[in-house]
Amino acid sequence: MKKLISSLFAFAVIFSMTVLASCGGAPNVSKVIEKHDNGEQLTQADYSALLDYVDAAMDEALPIVKEIQEAAMNGDQSKIESLQKKAENLENKFPDMEKALDIIENASDADMGAANVEKGKKLIKKMTESTGMSMEDFI
Repeated sequence: MKKLISSLFAFAVIFSMTVLASCGGAPNVSKVIEKHDNGEQLTQADYSALLDYVDAAMDEALPIVKEIQEAAMNGDQSKIESLQKKAENLENKFPDMEKALDIIENASDADMGAANVEKGKKLIKKMTESTGMSMEDFI
């Protein structure tokens, strides 16, 4: 599962660099990140909150990505620029994305727990199906 989470991390980092630019925050996630930064052991509930946060960001970003892909295929640069501005607005909403992904990527399967490992797999599937790209496109 470590490879799966690493793949999720790689996909999401590339995704965030092209669309989200850095993503953003919920109070619960901020507390989890603070807990991690203080060297405290995260619970499976903490990892679940991080995954939910990434999932929520992707729910908002993936439609924008799809529109950007379509505009790029049609050569509509003005539409791409408009959509990029829309995507940049997500930065304020999800400011802790990079840190959340870093924590997830460095977690062991045992620390995350089976339910969160499965949640990560579903998130990867959602991202790849929504964009029409595979993990191999990014790794």
